[in-house]
Amino acid sequence: MIETRIDSGNADILIIAEGTYPFVRGGVAAWIYDIIEKMPDFNFGVIFLGAYPGLYKENVYPIPGNLTQLQLVYLFDEKKEHEEESYTVVNNNQAFDEMYKMHEVFKQSHSCPHGLIEPIVDIGEVIQPLTGYDNTQFLHNEMTWNYITEQYTKHSTDPSFVNYFWNIRNMHTPLWQLEEALRNTPKAKVVHTISTGYAGLLASMIHQRYGYPLILSEHGLYTKERNIELLHSTMFAEPEKLLADLKSFTYQHQLWLNFFDSLARICYDYADLIVSLYSSAQKQQVFAGADISKARVIANGVDIPKFAALRRPISCPTPKIVCFVGRFVRIKDIKTFIRSVAIMFEKDDSIVAWIKTVGKGDNEYIQECKDYIDLLGLNNKIQFIIEGDMFDILAQIGLLILTSISEGMPLVMLESLAAGIPVIATDVGACREIIEGCNEEDRSLGKCGEIVSISNAVMLADAAVKFLNDRYLWLAAQQTGIQRVEKYYNQTVMIDIYKKIYQKAIKKWPE
Repeated sequence: MIETRIDSGNADILIIAEGTYPFVRGGVAAWIYDIIEKMPDFNFGVIFLGAYPGLYKENVYPIPGNLTQLQLVYLFDEKKEHEEESYTVVNNNQAFDEMYKMHEVFKQSHSCPHGLIEPIVDIGEVIQPLTGYDNTQFLHNEMTWNYITEQYTKHSTDPSFVNYFWNIRNMHTPLWQLEEALRNTPKAKVVHTISTGYAGLLASMIHQRYGYPLILSEHGLYTKERNIELLHSTMFAEPEKLLADLKSFTYQHQLWLNFFDSLARICYDYADLIVSLYSSAQKQQVFAGADISKARVIANGVDIPKFAALRRPISCPTPKIVCFVGRFVRIKDIKTFIRSVAIMFEKDDSIVAWIKTVGKGDNEYIQECKDYIDLLGLNNKIQFIIEGDMFDILAQIGLLILTSISEGMPLVMLESLAAGIPVIATDVGACREIIEGCNEEDRSLGKCGEIVSISNAVMLADAAVKFLNDRYLWLAAQQTGIQRVEKYYNQTVMIDIYKKIYQKAIKKWPE
């Protein structure tokens, strides 16, 4: 299902955004907004990929005047799933053969022949409504049913066939939604996807169908983040110990991982330019199949003058307020922050702790965190900040805390440092580069905070107490952070780089 919110002209740059701008708050969404808003010479379009209709009612970011196209593509149609539909089964052998090839691609990991990738990005040509083989046919066709049962019997020792069937259904259903989106793609000159995954697949299909140059900017490694989510997911049934072969029980889990791997390889294969935010991420992209000759590192940037206005005079004392900022999801590991706060209070009961929530979270995890706060007796110690934005938060706190188990290059870290607030973060993504430096010259500036081990609440608490009670250490970190951001993470520089990339790509556009 597709919903058009804005249609006021063709776009120069068509951005494909999965679960971000303009409906979901976060660093990636803010980055997209800045790219559009600060490049008024280009007209932009955004295709937003979301889950179900009805979830995305109001924009949480402004709509710049140069955003001329905004489409919502829903990967699942809840209404259709619950409707009884009349249909006639069509045994289309050609369509089934192409779906079989796609499934074989999804089952592979790492290297994948270009010839097997081709049917996926060409899905719009192979499986059109005219063939009679749509999503309903896929779900009810006897050939498909036989294939699914055969694969289940051969590979999966999960005793629940229903669980397996729904995993296969949920894996494939979005493909038809993307095929519809492909047929309704707004006219543009360049397509720019902000992740691999479904967004990267749609971008690859658009590139292959219409010839638009394709740019990929990975803010976080999509496959890695989905892997972490799957590890914490309840979508896989618990095995019966007497029935399950533990060696092969992970087949369904591995099938999802290989599926996301294949989506990444497709986008890497078709992209004209593959952007990462830091050098380690680029190495991981290459390991996952990206061509190093197409790869480039472009760090995030922040609006220096905006956040510089928040810098406190040297004479101003350090506020003893520590603040976690992020979405309420497991990958952010908020429980470690909560546990560290309990340890902080044992060492210094004058410390105040805030949790600033961003965007929609996992309701189950939110309740778990609240229960954990109650269990540790911290209800009167930890304050949830609902109102206000990062500008308001940074004007008041003394330390920013990030406890994620996976990150890219957190924009909130750069904003904090630009405002003169040191950061304590886990050793994930670009966090170490930001705090300790990305090269020898950068490292000579010193550290602008502290890197701690993942899930190490004691180490985190010790670092926080140390910075909040050592004024000279805090000031040194403050000055280092300011120098580092101004030199290496200036938004003006980043915007100028992308302007040149867009201009070069538009010259390749097939008029």
